[in-house]
Amino acid sequence: MKPGPAPREAAPWAATEAGAGTTAQRKAKNRGKRRGIDLKGLFASFDKIPDAGASYTIELCATLPVKGNPAASMNFSGGMKAGHCFIRIEKTNERDSVFEAFGFYPAGRLSPRDPLKAYPSCIRNNRRTVAHASLKTSMSATEFENVRGMALENAQSDYRLADFNCADFAVGIFTLVENIDPVPYPVTWCGIPIGYNRLPSRRQLVIKNTPHGLFQAIGRREGIIRMAARSSASPAPQIA
Repeated sequence: MKPGPAPREAAPWAATEAGAGTTAQRKAKNRGKRRGIDLKGLFASFDKIPDAGASYTIELCATLPVKGNPAASMNFSGGMKAGHCFIRIEKTNERDSVFEAFGFYPAGRLSPRDPLKAYPSCIRNNRRTVAHASLKTSMSATEFENVRGMALENAQSDYRLADFNCADFAVGIFTLVENIDPVPYPVTWCGIPIGYNRLPSRRQLVIKNTPHGLFQAIGRREGIIRMAARSSASPAPQIA
């Protein structure tokens, strides 16, 4: 009886290509991504305090790109930073208190070629994020549940720099309790030319909600802007 044919060995490049493909997919998935938090779990921490007799506050916070310079809309030191907007919430009763702060981010870096397209989003903890201006108000238990619902729903949205960024997320939640209108910010955007003999395209768009515009709106609302930076590691009073 003749022995059967020997098993065919895989081509030397097969394993390499398969492994490279897996690695490439993994790198593509993880490249530039920031670890987000579980927003549903964050809100569950408020349930540790009984609703009976509890009080709630919500605070809309704006961080400038350049500390001490409200006229600057961008910080190019060490990268491209446009500031940030986020939400602080506190629930208290006679004995206990729970304080949380969170904000909306792109899950990865925005492409310089197309920063205005939709990007996957994530929620990050902002308990230690500095706020240069903020607006704080009380809310009812019903308003708190509305805030929870909107935050969880909008956290599923893509990040879109022009019309759903960190400021859109934060302002949308805060206006369930109290209205505020940030100052719209006009931006001239230069497209990158493709091919030869093409000039960069220039177009101006108005971004409705930005950290820069929200800072100005809070300043106008409160009558004065306090530039001393503060940490949100513990609840801070609203500017006055």
